[in-house]
Amino acid sequence: MAGGMPGETHIIDNIERKRGEVIYAYQAPCCLASGSEFGLSMIQEGLRGVVRIPSGTAHALDSPAFSIPVMGKTGTTNNYRDALFIGSTYGPNGITVAVRIGFDDNRSLGAGESGALAALPVFREIMLKVYQENLAGPAPHFPAEMEENIDAYLKGEIKPKDTSGLVNTLGVAKAYDDAIEDCSSRPGLSAFRCAPSGDQRYPIYPSKNERGGLTFRNE
Repeated sequence: MAGGMPGETHIIDNIERKRGEVIYAYQAPCCLASGSEFGLSMIQEGLRGVVRIPSGTAHALDSPAFSIPVMGKTGTTNNYRDALFIGSTYGPNGITVAVRIGFDDNRSLGAGESGALAALPVFREIMLKVYQENLAGPAPHFPAEMEENIDAYLKGEIKPKDTSGLVNTLGVAKAYDDAIEDCSSRPGLSAFRCAPSGDQRYPIYPSKNERGGLTFRNE
């Protein structure tokens, strides 16, 4: 999501001889992640907005004292048990850092210990260290259009995006294979999204507890 590349876990990044000769180097995947590039850029823009927009929970990272362009999202679990921040620099040459602050016995960190307060400063210090010491090369810039869209939002001059061909008749982003089928024709689980029956505009996703009781239904 951060780099637009498929995730591929690897342990060894490179192997060098004493004189610096590289005898093995991990090769990153060559292609963009599957799915709509429009959808991916919208997610990236939203995560960048969490930093750049004053009401964003990570806006503390948008300051002269932290000149590294990043995107990310804070997280706080119930009763302040976990404080989280996951952020990244942009593109395949960027890096992603995930920070979780919490006790192993699941007790509360204390009132107000949110992701923005407890985890974000750790992310900030790691990123400063990495880029000040040139451990990952220069920090990549975000696409100019993405930054301009956020600028327009901040100025109240939002330009509507052309979503033709990217959403279905329900106004929902299309699936990767652009397929919507009648659920009745495909028993069991399907890789295709199913069109809702009748006049129902949105599908219903019921949730049940461990006793089988209905706890939530999106209508």
